[in-house]
Amino acid sequence: MEDTRKRVGRLKMRHLSVIYEIGRTGSLQKASEQLALSQSAISKALTEAETLMGTQLFERTPFGSRATLQGEVLMRYSAKVMADLDRAEDECDALARGESGKLTIGVFTPVGWWEALSRCVDVFGKVAPRVGLTLRQASMEQLLSELDAGDVDLVIGRWNDLNRPGLRTEPLVHDGGPAFVGRVHHPLAGKTVTLEEMAAFPWFLPEGPSVLLNNLRGALDAARVPLPHRVIYSHVYTINLAICAQTDAIAVLPGFAVDEVGAMYGLRKIGYAPPFGTLPLSAIWREDRPGREVAEKFVTQLKVICEEGAS
Repeated sequence: MEDTRKRVGRLKMRHLSVIYEIGRTGSLQKASEQLALSQSAISKALTEAETLMGTQLFERTPFGSRATLQGEVLMRYSAKVMADLDRAEDECDALARGESGKLTIGVFTPVGWWEALSRCVDVFGKVAPRVGLTLRQASMEQLLSELDAGDVDLVIGRWNDLNRPGLRTEPLVHDGGPAFVGRVHHPLAGKTVTLEEMAAFPWFLPEGPSVLLNNLRGALDAARVPLPHRVIYSHVYTINLAICAQTDAIAVLPGFAVDEVGAMYGLRKIGYAPPFGTLPLSAIWREDRPGREVAEKFVTQLKVICEEGAS
């Protein structure tokens, strides 16, 4: 183990960047283009790295360069180093522009409609003008993966598996849970309906893994009702709702978005009350990461806005 540790410790940043780019592009030529180095310089750096490690890191194939098992390990850790360097460069640029840091917020796709969140983004820009704020949307699984990788500082959404070391969760609001919606003149509009009646129509559901999806499948199994013959799994809500507005398809919206978004697309709530509870919208971040103070400041502001809305 000591010999391995010494070998890895001899690798320089240029070796790691070359390993990362060859692994990412699968080609010495493409790596040279990305790093603005000659192909001979890339080849030399790779040879040095393989000599220092005492093992081959890439296999040359007719289709490009393929990492060996040892190469895959170094690629993975090189990627983390490169990501940290990019982040450091971004934060130094922010400081040079007179800002005091950076906050990247990952928003679970439908939460983008949450009025309290949009208000908080606006207010936070005024109370913390020196923080470089970035927003991105994705599924919860992807956002939590990016949180672990350090690409996201704060996640806003719902998730039930949060008992991980270093992870902090702050519940923000209960919005009554998900609701099924359909066009204004949908055959089920204005009625109290069962799962069996709804299953006669096409559904748009969130792409898994999803807490809602798991709960809904459990409810279907308990009622002995199969999924509709046509289910489209999608987080592209603009397409989902546009199709629902023109057809008899049914979609799911979070409780906080039903009235406003429904009005935008000409949709109304269908009279089905899910038999399962719902998780609160929560803020999730890592306490073991630099910059957590900025995330906590944003969460504090968001909680104030939530409390104002509830009063």
